[in-house]
Amino acid sequence: MGTLARSMQLILQVMENMEKDETDRKSLETEWGRHAAIERTLKARLLIKYREETVAMVERFKVHFNSGMASSCADAACNASSEMLKIAEKTVKVISWQRFRAALRRNGVYENLNINYDFSAPFISTIVCAWRLTLDQDVFPKTSETLKGVTQDLLDQIPSACHSSSFKKIVADRVVLMLEETTSTLRSLHREVTSKIDKGQRSISTSIVPHIQDRLVEGYEKALEYEGPGSVALQKEYFIGFVEENRETMFQCLHDFILEDLNSLADSIGDVVGEIMEQLADKIYDEMSLLWRASFGVGSKEAIKLRKDAKKFQNTLKTWIEASKALYTDSEMECTD
Repeated sequence: MGTLARSMQLILQVMENMEKDETDRKSLETEWGRHAAIERTLKARLLIKYREETVAMVERFKVHFNSGMASSCADAACNASSEMLKIAEKTVKVISWQRFRAALRRNGVYENLNINYDFSAPFISTIVCAWRLTLDQDVFPKTSETLKGVTQDLLDQIPSACHSSSFKKIVADRVVLMLEETTSTLRSLHREVTSKIDKGQRSISTSIVPHIQDRLVEGYEKALEYEGPGSVALQKEYFIGFVEENRETMFQCLHDFILEDLNSLADSIGDVVGEIMEQLADKIYDEMSLLWRASFGVGSKEAIKLRKDAKKFQNTLKTWIEASKALYTDSEMECTD
């Protein structure tokens, strides 16, 4: 509400000094507004900088994910594939033929038995530390700092083009407001990026076991084709043979799958950042363009009415703010009592 009140004050100042500041307003509109070349408007310049940094940020995330997880996933794939045959032999040895056959019919899962998880466990345990170290490290602050910096660099150029000291002060005050808006947006965006990384990590983690299950479906189904006397022994023999034949490629594919999903996660982070920064560019342009746009003649009935309505709304805002402060003070006193 305070920001809105300050915006209203700036709007009134612009309206009251419109005639005096006409030269500066026209100059700003030519340099930054609708009279500028389309690629030179304030919005276009902001979007160019924002998109450049978003592309660089996505690449930083991909490099970060790859450097943190590639080696660990490779070790995990090697470890899990070497353990897989032992796990398969142990599983078919210790469980009854009824439970084994029931698990085959259900793609490796029956009651508390989950062959897919047993095969995946060595891989998961190997990458746990790398997951935590890689995804807990915050990569976004560099992006946030850069985005705020390019915004400030562009906005700081606008007041310097003004000749009227009073109008220059109005423009500089509006720049401060827009930088506050940028800081607030980036703070919210940081939380959103962190949340997206957490959700992405959970999604990738929970897909590991189903991924291995998909690779084992052929083995489960073909083992069930053995029927009749002696079929259980043949089923177990076939399944162990299937595991031995496919275990290395199975976990190499899982290694590739995780790294591809992390790359996709980086791309999706870029989509979120790009969308929100485009919205911010729109907002900054709309707010700053109030400084140079004039729809009515200075002394026209429409301009007089607009100033009157703006002043009335400003007074209403002041009343609301004062009431909010009084309510907060009363609540604070009640808590103290």
